[in-house]
Amino acid sequence: EGPRPVWLPMVQDPDSPAAQTYRTLRTRMAQLGDRQGRAPRLIGVVSSRAGEGAATVAVNLALARVQLGERVLLVDGHLDAPTLRATLVSAGMEASHACGDESEAVPGRRTRAESQREPTGLAECMDGTSEWTEAAQPTGFPSLTALYAGRTSIVSADLFASRHFRAFCA
Repeated sequence: EGPRPVWLPMVQDPDSPAAQTYRTLRTRMAQLGDRQGRAPRLIGVVSSRAGEGAATVAVNLALARVQLGERVLLVDGHLDAPTLRATLVSAGMEASHACGDESEAVPGRRTRAESQREPTGLAECMDGTSEWTEAAQPTGFPSLTALYAGRTSIVSADLFASRHFRAFCA
């Protein structure tokens, strides 16, 4: 049991038609710039139902932007059922070990549930208990950083309506 493997053509088959489709999407999105001609800095990838692949699309699109030398912060905003971390782990792109660093990997020290807990992330940034610069996690690509969903007891709709979220987006 573990995360189901995902296909990331931007990494696994960069010459494929699928990878070219992500590059085309990247280019078309850049053409949607503002009145000054600047490309969008904040892009949301959503789906109508769970399991439709929004995290996979987001990772591939982020990689297409990284390919141009851009720095990208990939954020999991699905606080109730986060999928970004599982997507990155499945593709071998999460830089940190799933059970923590080796100093913590002592038999019996952590339970399986604890080792799979969502790390500090967007939720803590929005409730004001963490800064995104502290919560962001490196990936296998130097220009791509991930901010996982995190965990909080506050209702996610209230977090997205908070001043912290507006500040985060700015």
